[in-house]
Amino acid sequence: MNHSDGERRVALLVSAEVGCIAHVRQILASDAALSLEHVAAMPAAIDEMRVREVEVLLVDLAQLGDDRFAWLAPIQHAEVSVPIVLLSDRDDADEALRALGEGVQEYIHLRDESPSRVVRRLHHAIERHRLIVALDAARHRAQVAATHDPLTRLPNRYLLEEQMHRVLPTARRDGGGVALLYVDLDRFKSINDTLGHAAGDEVLAQVAGRLSSFTRKSDVVARVGGDEFLILLTDIRGEFAPAIVAEKIQEEMSRPFHLSGRDYWVGASVGIAVFPRDADDADTLMRHADLALYQVKASGRGDSRFYSGVLDESVHKRHALEHALRRALGQGGLRIVYQPIFDTTTLGVVGAEALLRWKDAELGRVDPGEFISVAEESGLIVPLGEAVLRTACEQLAQWKSAGHELVMTVNISAHQIDEERLRNLVTQALWDSDLRPGDLELEVTESALMRDEEAAVRTFAALKQIGVGIALDDFGTGFSSLNYLKRFPVDTVKIDRSFVHDLVHEPDDAAIVSAILSMARQLDLAVVAEGVETEQQRAFLTERLCDRLQGFLLSPPLPAEAFEELLRTGVVPAKVEEAGD
Repeated sequence: MNHSDGERRVALLVSAEVGCIAHVRQILASDAALSLEHVAAMPAAIDEMRVREVEVLLVDLAQLGDDRFAWLAPIQHAEVSVPIVLLSDRDDADEALRALGEGVQEYIHLRDESPSRVVRRLHHAIERHRLIVALDAARHRAQVAATHDPLTRLPNRYLLEEQMHRVLPTARRDGGGVALLYVDLDRFKSINDTLGHAAGDEVLAQVAGRLSSFTRKSDVVARVGGDEFLILLTDIRGEFAPAIVAEKIQEEMSRPFHLSGRDYWVGASVGIAVFPRDADDADTLMRHADLALYQVKASGRGDSRFYSGVLDESVHKRHALEHALRRALGQGGLRIVYQPIFDTTTLGVVGAEALLRWKDAELGRVDPGEFISVAEESGLIVPLGEAVLRTACEQLAQWKSAGHELVMTVNISAHQIDEERLRNLVTQALWDSDLRPGDLELEVTESALMRDEEAAVRTFAALKQIGVGIALDDFGTGFSSLNYLKRFPVDTVKIDRSFVHDLVHEPDDAAIVSAILSMARQLDLAVVAEGVETEQQRAFLTERLCDRLQGFLLSPPLPAEAFEELLRTGVVPAKVEEAGD
């Protein structure tokens, strides 16, 4: 509660005993902050607190009969948030302990306390209550930020996956049906390109509203990408139910979007996968809905399609990609580039992140996200990750021998999280390259940790014992970011580029970034901001004492030779041809 200077706040006493009322009034007479008012019974106190601000509720336990705590339930049911102080007619340690367990802030035996001490304890109770309320609010905001898309307020991918893991076992047990609809906007990019990101964000917000307007409370509508949405339909009845919802989506997306006084048309493509017909688990269901969406896009967009097991062009392409990836891995077709990590204050290079690049003779340049996912699905990610780690350590050893001190960051896939194998790999790579453990930092995403949390805890605890640094990537986008900071021996958090991108213009993104930086300082964690592309972003992060910066404003990923030139001269080479181009 906010109060102007000099305004006395209400201390509401529940008592019908004249002596108690007089005693408390005498105690508070010397307190300039609190003004005593009283009611005879708890129902009247609840009514009073519903219509006015009460700073503290004082309860005379002697007036409450044998069950001295039954009155707490009506207060909790009324959802009235006020610190409660019990005034007891006896010094009962067990009763005091129970009171604190029930959420009471203070238990005071009036006869044993001086007036000044009673006043002091009242103010301590009020302040503790304020801190608890503030902490609960911060915890709620953090939970929302971790589980919801900040723009649309819809659940994000991680919360959707959590719901799927709950719903599918129930559907399997009860013989029910579940459908997943993957929705992609067809002409969204043109609106972003021609009208700007603000207009694009408005379209996304309107899309979220339309999708939520016709789905049931038991269904889940989530935003999982730039213009991609997932709809989880639970307890579906009849094989045509998902098609009816898809038709409604098409209808809603065909209506114009009103932007700056004009109408614009977007449209949508929808891929559908049904459990248990098309998949037996959440991951496969999502992958098959995605594949069905690709089938729609390949045939011209603006339509919906159920998943089909028949191999089509997209499946053939994936198989060809896997074959080419195996060939590249065996013949050295993959190369590593290094993105510099800069100290925010000095703008000196303090680290490098090893990144894979691939340009195939037939396929051309392949996006890392595409071939990494293929590597994970095919099992190639383990030998690929080992090769990257060894090469990055050898490169760092060369730079250190030339007098450059920095830390090498290497990404770890969920499939590499195996305590004994990863520990042995890291130990051997450090030994072979003559590096200290502190020269290496392993970077892992929250989604990778979620795959097998217990194995991840054991693995990274073992690596931490060696002395290797641990970085949590894409921080803030996952379902349990704060929980992972508690469970895992994290040294560094990397703020996801999605928050950095709009932090100058979006108050929510700015608040999230500021909160992460503040929390990291409290936990003594280093923070790296990813995707820094503008001077405004850099200035914002510098003002809020972010430790390190990474992004195209300062330097793109560089081949080893160009990175070494940067270390030597302090200047990013004017013309850089990234490895694989």
